[in-house]
Amino acid sequence: MKFNLTLCFLLVASLAFAQKREIRDVEKALESRKYDEAVTLFQAIDKNAVEDKYKADYAYLKGATIIGSPENSKATLPQIKEAKVSLRESVKLDADKKEDVDALIASVNNRLFKMAQDFVKANDTKQAAIIIDDLYLEDTSNLEMLNNSAKLFYGAGEFSKAKERYEELFDKNFTGVYTTYYAINKANGEKISFPNAKARDYAILSKEFNTPTMEDSSSAVGDIV
Repeated sequence: MKFNLTLCFLLVASLAFAQKREIRDVEKALESRKYDEAVTLFQAIDKNAVEDKYKADYAYLKGATIIGSPENSKATLPQIKEAKVSLRESVKLDADKKEDVDALIASVNNRLFKMAQDFVKANDTKQAAIIIDDLYLEDTSNLEMLNNSAKLFYGAGEFSKAKERYEELFDKNFTGVYTTYYAINKANGEKISFPNAKARDYAILSKEFNTPTMEDSSSAVGDIV
């Protein structure tokens, strides 16, 4: 019996060590920006075998591997939503992950904001409105994003949705005077706008952007009316 218990303990310890090693391998691949390798390594982990103490790591890595490169993520919108759910789940399991999760979500939101701009340029205003509205619903204190959502729904001919968002602007005493945050993409010198100061500041920290600036708009009350 003692031998069997010892063997059982060794097997459990071996599995725990293997999980720790697998998780660390995925982390190393992400840190090295080897995103395809990170996905392959992560998919090899048996979700059902993950111990409770590693579940926060697993949830975080699931979200991170779905997103891949935060600045140039190839994930679809449904995949990004799935990734965000998993990332937030990791914070519920381990509050110490909040800073990393906030940084990753801010980065991928920058990407979504850029995607919305690209949809506008391609005359797909409705798709842009859906993205911007989702970003607003993540942070309903961001009235600048709410205004963008209202304008885009109006431009897309989604008048019922636009009216709903414009009324929400009035209810929140929005004047339309807001600040847009910019930084320069060091790779091509392009001036890029960001959804908020935090997102811009995270981009600066990534070393891929510099020269942060901001500009105030004029009142939009007349336009809203």
